[in-house]
Amino acid sequence: MNIVVKYIILVLFIIVLVSAGILIAILGPNRCVRKACIRKANFIHNSMNVEIDPCEDFYKFACDNFSNIVAYRKAGVASVLDHIVYDINEVIHQLTKVPLRVTDDRILKIVKKIYQPCLDTTLISLQSVQPLWDAVWSVGGFPVVDGDRWREADFELGHFEYKSRKNGFTSQHIFQSSITQDSKQPSRFSVHIRPPKYPTLPGNEIITNPYTQKIHRNYDSFIVRLMFLLLKNEDYERNPALKDTKERFEKELGETTIFKIELNKYQRAFWAEQDPTDIHNPMTLERMQNQFPYVEWKEFFKRMLPQSTKLPDKIVVVGTSYFKAIKDLLLKTSKRTIANFLMLENCLEASLFLP
Repeated sequence: MNIVVKYIILVLFIIVLVSAGILIAILGPNRCVRKACIRKANFIHNSMNVEIDPCEDFYKFACDNFSNIVAYRKAGVASVLDHIVYDINEVIHQLTKVPLRVTDDRILKIVKKIYQPCLDTTLISLQSVQPLWDAVWSVGGFPVVDGDRWREADFELGHFEYKSRKNGFTSQHIFQSSITQDSKQPSRFSVHIRPPKYPTLPGNEIITNPYTQKIHRNYDSFIVRLMFLLLKNEDYERNPALKDTKERFEKELGETTIFKIELNKYQRAFWAEQDPTDIHNPMTLERMQNQFPYVEWKEFFKRMLPQSTKLPDKIVVVGTSYFKAIKDLLLKTSKRTIANFLMLENCLEASLFLP
C-alpha cells in the first residue's frame, strides 16, 4: 500500500468521525438531562408564578414563589444570595463531616484536621482550657496569671503581635497590619498599618456602652473568673488560700481596664473623624521608628513577611494622627499592663470557644 492510499484512508477516517459528531449533535438531545440540571430547572420553575402575566409584572412572574420554597431566611427575608451562601455552607458541612480519606484533596484534608476535632466533645471536656493555656505560654505568658515568673524584659510589642498571630489569635488590638501583593508586580508587596476597630468580644461593653458601675463590676467579675479558669481553680470564691491571688488579679486587671478605655478613646476619635488627608501616608521605616518608637518596626515586618520577600522602601500608614496620639500612653504605661491587656483580649477572643 503506497503512501497516497494511506493518506486517503486517513482523510476518509477523519471525515467519518466529524460526520458522526455532527449527526450526534443534530439528532441527540439538545438539553441537559443530568440530575443537577433537572434539580436546578425544577427549582427555577417552582420559584415562578405562572398565573402572573409577565407583561404586567415580570419580577413576580419569575420569582413570586421563591420565598416559599427556600429553607433559609435571614431576619425573616429570603434572598437569592443568602440561598446560595446557605447551599454552599451545607455542601461544606457535608464534606467536613465525612471522616478523613486518603483520596481527599490536600486543602480538604487540612480543613478536616482543623474542623473535626471541634466535634469531639469528649476530648474537649478532657482537655478543658489546656489548649488555650498552651497557646498563652507559646506567645509569652500572661503576667497577671504568671505573677513574678513573668519577665518584663522579654516583652516587645511587635514580637508579641507576631507570636499571637502565629499561635492562632487574631490580636491586632493596638494596631492592625496588612500585606498586599502588587497585582502588576507579584514580587512586590504593599504593607499598611492602621488603627484597629474593636471586634464584638465578651467584655467590650465597657467601651461600647456608657460607663456604669454595674457594667464594670460585671466585667471585672467575668475577667477574674476567666483568670481562675486558666488556673483550673473555679472554686476560688470558697477558697481562703486564693484570697491574695484574687486581690492581685483585681488590681492588675483594674489597671488593664483603665488602659483599654484610654486606648479606645484614641481609636474611636480617629474612626469618627476619618480625615481624608490622613489615610495614605507612605513612610520609611526609619521615620516610623522615630515617630512611633513603641514598636521595633523593622523586626516586626521582617517576621511578618515571607523570608524570601524584601522589605518595602516605605510602609503606608493609615492614621498618623492616631499613632502619634497613642505614643505617650504606650510609653508611660508599664509593659506588664500592656501585655496583660493584649493577652486578656486574646483570651476573650478564645473564650467564645471554651467548654
